[in-house]
Amino acid sequence: MKLFEKYDLLVIILVLILSFSFVLDGGRNLKKGVVVEINGKPAYIFTKPGVYRIENDGRWLMDIEYDEKYGGRVRVVKSSCKLKICVRKGWITDPRDSIVCVPNKVIIYFKVGKNRVKFDEGVDIYTW
Repeated sequence: MKLFEKYDLLVIILVLILSFSFVLDGGRNLKKGVVVEINGKPAYIFTKPGVYRIENDGRWLMDIEYDEKYGGRVRVVKSSCKLKICVRKGWITDPRDSIVCVPNKVIIYFKVGKNRVKFDEGVDIYTW
């Protein structure tokens, strides 16, 4: 008696390949645009590629670039902050990643499908 038949091994390999493809994708197909938060509140939402100027009360904060290559990516091109750490961060492509500019109080992240759990919703350790 054999442990695996020829077709059993084929099915196992196919299932492994499919499962790894979902893991490696990382939810890139869920991205629906870019959200820019200023002072903790969503100020801009961009769904089309381009270079956008970010302002707060008429004061220029930064320029960001949103591109749809590689399933969607975003970066800060120029910034008014002193250290420019947000510019050096470069492109982000992972929907779980973000760009933060502390001096300007700006957070840039991907807007994903409607099933995204927000940080202030759901069960945490204190309500569990």
